Amino acid sequence: RRLALGSRTASHPDGRLFSCGLHGVVTEWDLARLSPLDNYDSLGGAAWSLALHAGSARLAAGCEDGGVTVFGVVEEGLENVYRLPARGGRVLSLAFSSSGGQLVAGGADGSVRLWALGGGGAARHTWRHSCQFVLESEGRKRPPLVWDVLLLPDSLVVTADSSGRVCFYDGRHGTLVNRFRSHEADVLALAATGDGSHVFASGVDHKVSLFTPQPEELKPHQQPLAIFNLAAPRPPRQYLLNCSRRPH
Repeated sequence: RRLALGSRTASHPDGRLFSCGLHGVVTEWDLARLSPLDNYDSLGGAAWSLALHAGSARLAAGCEDGGVTVFGVVEEGLENVYRLPARGGRVLSLAFSSSGGQLVAGGADGSVRLWALGGGGAARHTWRHSCQFVLESEGRKRPPLVWDVLLLPDSLVVTADSSGRVCFYDGRHGTLVNRFRSHEADVLALAATGDGSHVFASGVDHKVSLFTPQPEELKPHQQPLAIFNLAAPRPPRQYLLNCSRRPH
């Protein structure tokens, strides 16, 4: 079962708690009575992952069929369901960007997919597929399972997989930026500060790893290029494995 806890509001002083499971149902819980308040069909079979963005009032559920169901969170419950089509294996992990305008999903087939909200007008509520890539199998018969994902403010995608690696990808193009064999077994969980200056990872081996951005020391030949008076986009931030410890 996966959980997602919303922030406190005047009408919900204790916050709002949602869960999903292999029964294919998304449930909102009554925190005062500790009982189910309402149930909603995931529309894609067993629900393996859940992500809530309180600012944009959106809840996403990753499903067995490889699709993602995005709900609108309103006072009465969940509505305005938008279904992202199935692509690849079951969706094991989900994460919104800090603005809520992007969504990243990690699959059981090693794939990572990104969607972005459309522009203005009627398209502002429409999700479009923006990027997709697959983690390297490194000699294995199958790519690793993507147990968790993060989407940092500068479009960097962080993945935690079943091979014990934490990887950083440029979410604009799907190119690998950094890869760390920081754990001896599956990496199951990721967390980061709001500005992406500290990224934490933990897994089966009970280690907690900390990743921080590499200090920026641009040399003259590394300055952003300008062609025909158009500035090229800055390269993504490089990260370093700062420390890795077992708390016990």
